[in-house]
Amino acid sequence: MKNPIRTTVAFDEETAKILEELRDSGLSQSKIVRRALKLYYTFKDLESHEIEKLRTYFEMLAEGEHVILDLDHLVSFLRLIETHPEKEEFWKVHKEIAKNHAEEFRKMEVNRILKRLETCNFLG
Repeated sequence: MKNPIRTTVAFDEETAKILEELRDSGLSQSKIVRRALKLYYTFKDLESHEIEKLRTYFEMLAEGEHVILDLDHLVSFLRLIETHPEKEEFWKVHKEIAKNHAEEFRKMEVNRILKRLETCNFLG
């Protein structure tokens, strides 16, 4: 095996604290820094608002509660429901889903709710 290239890095207090917290996972300092550099390199060209969108997508999809749905598909489903004879059942279920979202949003700051809605393209 080829000898690794060694380097010395100086951390400020905040970064050193983060490194120590990450080391609690059992990873070596070298492995943590290598992963961090590879992640940074992969996403270095993203703007901060794009990173925030990715964070929101990850949060929503990781919970298994959300599906990214094209609005044209949603509109077509709603049009189908308008003509479906059991549309009252749809609205009953829909209202229950809305209550669940309200409960979920109740725990969030208004700005976080707006960010989620914006990420879903509900705010244009």
